Amino acid sequence: MMKASPTPGVFTIRFGPRCDESISSLRHRVGLANGYASFPRFMARQHQIDPDLDGTDEEAGQLAYALGLARDCVRECSLAALAGTVFQTLKLKLHPAWLLKSKYSQTAIKSGPTFCAECLRSDKTPYFRLSWRVGLFTECLHHRVELLDKCPHCGSGVWPHHAGRRALFEDSSLSLDFCPVCRGRLSEACPSNVDPSTGVAIRQILDAGHMEVSPQLVVPASEIASTLEAICGLFMRRRSRNKIAQSDSQWSPVAHSMEDSQENFIAALAIPVRRDLVRAAWGLLDQWPDKFLAFAASTGLTQEHFSGTNERHPKWVEAEVRKHLRRQIRGISVAEVRSTVESLRLAGTDRVTKNAVRLLLNSQASAIDKVLSRRFEATSAELDEVLESMAKSARREGKRTVFASCARDHVVFCVAALTRSSLEQAGAMTTARLEEVVARTSSDPSSRDKPLVKFLARRLYDYAQSSARGHIGRAGTLYVARGGRPHRPAQHRMSRAMVGLDARLARQVSVFWRSHGVSA
Repeated sequence: MMKASPTPGVFTIRFGPRCDESISSLRHRVGLANGYASFPRFMARQHQIDPDLDGTDEEAGQLAYALGLARDCVRECSLAALAGTVFQTLKLKLHPAWLLKSKYSQTAIKSGPTFCAECLRSDKTPYFRLSWRVGLFTECLHHRVELLDKCPHCGSGVWPHHAGRRALFEDSSLSLDFCPVCRGRLSEACPSNVDPSTGVAIRQILDAGHMEVSPQLVVPASEIASTLEAICGLFMRRRSRNKIAQSDSQWSPVAHSMEDSQENFIAALAIPVRRDLVRAAWGLLDQWPDKFLAFAASTGLTQEHFSGTNERHPKWVEAEVRKHLRRQIRGISVAEVRSTVESLRLAGTDRVTKNAVRLLLNSQASAIDKVLSRRFEATSAELDEVLESMAKSARREGKRTVFASCARDHVVFCVAALTRSSLEQAGAMTTARLEEVVARTSSDPSSRDKPLVKFLARRLYDYAQSSARGHIGRAGTLYVARGGRPHRPAQHRMSRAMVGLDARLARQVSVFWRSHGVSA
């Protein structure tokens, strides 16, 4: 009968790790040697965390004591040993790009920790390597065969994916060569031969801890891993991937192979796809920065295509991107055109033309046609139609307070149109100022017969009659119930009156500004 989980210091049989052995593999082998079902744990939290982590200081201390090892030895077997090489720091909430997750997808077995069938076959006691948790490696450097990430018999994930499922180990003592799901041997797989040269070169960089990128530039291994991640990201993101795929360059087939993959995490890619991706990225570091710049030039990549990875760029990569890659020439946005039109109007331009905007923006962008296809000046007929609609709505208002509110809104609209001001400015005028505007425009021979002036005079009279009966504002201002501001209801009233007009006509009072306007 297999024993339950141990307490610290109960192992009578102890031994150290094999070359490159992971801590979860060592714990499982020591547990089997001491009669435990599998994978000894000493704290409840160890059921939730990655089994190849050494955990907190307390957990690492207990583990080292139970195995009879120095704490540094335990750390060298854990994922923490990869910090500073494969990734800068280990923060599992921001999962490192090249770290293969211990658990595969719950919806479908996609990709995860790998193994070499030849290594397991040749081991006197099969064990799992720490390097098999690194997504940079897709081949066994010793046996020159591809790494696998699924059981050859049932297709389930491999160690330590099932480490937390105790029920799989309770009825028998399984070495790490056996799949705990189907009990088939992993070493019976027949992997394909592959060229391990890329993996060998990367392994040498990680072991050395640095790389001489150029005669004048030596960089840490972690920055090489970050650069490879950033370059791989260009093949994975849609915009840059499409650029590469359409370039008919030597990198185009790699980009095409990524089109069917829905993954945006490098370590989750299928092993053959990841192998091609790593090889392509590694090749671009050779003869730095010549091949890298030739790649960008032949594929049409610009600075903007690298913007999605600039947080992971080392400074020496970012410097080449900023120095040699052109900025993408983007079209002028609709917002920029509208801002330019507004600035021209504020400068006193009566009629803003497309040519004027094009000259100011130095662009023939389609956004200019899009914005200026809208009309910003109404015809006299359209003004007459709006005034007629307002007059009809005034005749329909029977309640005194509603009639007064309608008159007030019409006054605000007419004054804004005559004084070339906004509805807000017109609504802030006092009734005395409004009367002054009416008097000035009525006395002007050129505008005396204008429908707008006549309508304003009539509606201001209607509002004055209502004010005499209590519908007045504070300090002689226009009255709005519950302390509102006059320009808001005036805007709604104007929009309703413009419903039947040309849809291209801007729904703003400035379209009714006239050359006969008076000073606000």
